[in-house]
Amino acid sequence: MKPLDAAPIAILLAASSLCACKTAPKKDAPTAATSSSGSPVASASSASLQEAPKPIPAPADVAKAPADAEVTASGLKSKRLKAGRSKEHPTLHDQVVVHYTGWTTAGQMFDSSRVRQQPASFRLDRVIPGWSEGIPLMTLGEERRFWIPSALAYGGTPPPGAPAGELVFDVELLEIMPAPPLPPVPENLTSPPANAKTTESGLAWISLAPGDGKTRAQPANVVVLEFTGWTDKGKVVESSRLMGKPLTLPAKNLIPALRDAVLAMSLGEKARIWASPKVLSTPGRPPATEGLVFEVELTKILPPPLPKLPGHRGQPRGAVPGARPAAPPK
Repeated sequence: MKPLDAAPIAILLAASSLCACKTAPKKDAPTAATSSSGSPVASASSASLQEAPKPIPAPADVAKAPADAEVTASGLKSKRLKAGRSKEHPTLHDQVVVHYTGWTTAGQMFDSSRVRQQPASFRLDRVIPGWSEGIPLMTLGEERRFWIPSALAYGGTPPPGAPAGELVFDVELLEIMPAPPLPPVPENLTSPPANAKTTESGLAWISLAPGDGKTRAQPANVVVLEFTGWTDKGKVVESSRLMGKPLTLPAKNLIPALRDAVLAMSLGEKARIWASPKVLSTPGRPPATEGLVFEVELTKILPPPLPKLPGHRGQPRGAVPGARPAAPPK
């Protein structure tokens, strides 16, 4: 069970989610550790041939943070276990590589990258709030213990498989991968200008750079978008720059507010889009409390994806069931 939150990208998609916590690929992982005798620590493959790894014992102060622990305004408590080797701190949108072990305050270990012998990599704005707030307090190479209140972890009703209540983590910051630069926050986040166009859904948008003026997507078309989105308070919610690739999906899978504007744009056009809380609210769900502002560039319009056709296993995509294969060339 991963101790990190899967971050929804429902601000953009009609139904999807993005899990930004993953096992760090080997090329990004630090070099293998060595024992005090200089021999390499057993790899995951060799460990699998032995007995199952044993849980790491809980620290003596797992039930309660010591008096000398640092405390933030949110109630997050932490204590440095090992000093870092630099003054570099990660920021909220950076990708980091860490080793960690997590326990409940009763002393039960529920997850550990050290037991798996593989560090974890994730974006700091895509994990539980206690990590998003706590890991930026650390410097590169530092190891720190966190006592995370339930409200900054998984809450009183955690998702299936996640632990409830206050949690304790030992975290070692191994690597920081700085986020790419983002566009500046637009000045008029809460009110679109008077010349903004308005869609039937109530969305407002203006063109920032013209497209070809004639090529427009249909709902079934796959669109390729470069985008950055902010709340109306100026907080970045997602960006193709942070994702490391453009957003590529059928236009019909975008939330209605964003879809309306994208379908009105022409190929190559760049636009700024305002979606008020009223526009974002949907029946059957709690009303939205913040508006969203997007800067979107429609870079490509692709044909609709091919339908999944019935057939035997391994059938080439697009093959016609029952059709005879072509004769080989002579």
